[in-house]
Amino acid sequence: MNEELILDKVLELLKTSGVEKAYTKLIEELENLKKPSSRVYYFLSCLAAVSEKKEEAIEWLRISIEEKGHWSRTEIFEDSDLDSIRDDERFKKLISISNDRYAKALYERRFICTLDSENKNFMQDKNTKFALILHGNNQNNEFSKNYWRNVFPKDVEIHYLQSPDLESQNRFSWIRGKNYSSDIINILNKTKWNTSNQRIICGFSAGCNVILNLIESNHNICEKVILVAPWIAKPTDKLMENILKHDTEILIICGEKDSYCIDMVKKLELLIKTKNGKINVKYLKNTGHTYPIDLEKIIAKLLPEKETD
Repeated sequence: MNEELILDKVLELLKTSGVEKAYTKLIEELENLKKPSSRVYYFLSCLAAVSEKKEEAIEWLRISIEEKGHWSRTEIFEDSDLDSIRDDERFKKLISISNDRYAKALYERRFICTLDSENKNFMQDKNTKFALILHGNNQNNEFSKNYWRNVFPKDVEIHYLQSPDLESQNRFSWIRGKNYSSDIINILNKTKWNTSNQRIICGFSAGCNVILNLIESNHNICEKVILVAPWIAKPTDKLMENILKHDTEILIICGEKDSYCIDMVKKLELLIKTKNGKINVKYLKNTGHTYPIDLEKIIAKLLPEKETD
């Protein structure tokens, strides 16, 4: 089981059974993780801290920062879950180390797009099929590849775009309220992206909102989008105008238990259908805010047969 699924299960257990059981469960699951990220140790520290296990809370942070060399965005450690250890000098020292590493990483941050480094001879004509994938928050390009690398047939060029905004070591997020459109459009304009007329942009969670912002900024950015567990803002008139202007097809996969996203997905679905736009939504039973295990099969059913042969 991957880290994201484990943390999702721990959060669900926290809601249904309380802190102690969630904490015990996450400790047990550590054995199933080959290389736990800083996020796992952060979860452990928070759960220990709110359980009044102050020494354990400090120790989890020490392992993460001193032994593993992790760091995280400064604001993460302002979480009230850590208030019981905030005045501890050991906590202050560890956070200082993390903050120094974070500050250094900020100088080196940038978008990472595999269009810049992989197969620069792709897309020789407008019939070349192309897919660009945007990760969700607290993820990266490698995380996206684990889910998307086998989704499309071999004649589709698949590439990945990673946010420049740091969450923790090797984890990146799309900042709420920040518009990345002009930067991303500039990146794509330096490639052969615009020579194709079969372009799909796909995203997970907050990455989906970045995609809709792109369409709002440029109606001709792609022909189709695939949004998985989409965390999206209220659609604007300009977004709707551009979706209809370019006849962009919207495919959405959303869990019926995804409390973060389902209401806005239903509003977007109704709005596009009311205006006779192209939208197809797959609601998944017993699924929350996560990737479906059978993503490849679901997308194959959503896409026209000619695109999946």
